[in-house]
Amino acid sequence: MAASEILLACLLILALGAFGVVLFRYVARKSEVATQVQTQLEKWRETELHALRQQYHEMAQQEAAVQLQHWRQELERDIQKDAIDKSRTVTIGSVRNHPNLSLRGEADRRLRRRGADDGVSTL
Repeated sequence: MAASEILLACLLILALGAFGVVLFRYVARKSEVATQVQTQLEKWRETELHALRQQYHEMAQQEAAVQLQHWRQELERDIQKDAIDKSRTVTIGSVRNHPNLSLRGEADRRLRRRGADDGVSTL
């Protein structure tokens, strides 16, 4: 073997070694990049899920507040209507039972006046 063949063999072995190192680093880096991409994807996904959950929570609270306000308004209307109905009933009862305000009251007053003139008590 000549010196040039030995030199060529050494260069070939050196080139194969360098290629092996580069290939090894490429595979290692490719794996590292895939891991980083996966980690960033999971981090992004968690951030987006958290933001969506927060939005859903806020929307649910707003919806609950609207429903509560609607319920309060309905309840207030019902209470007001009930109060008006009770007041109307009390007023009608008072008018019917009061001798000076009822329709019967006029006839009763006439009879009382006549009875007082005659000396007869109507009670």
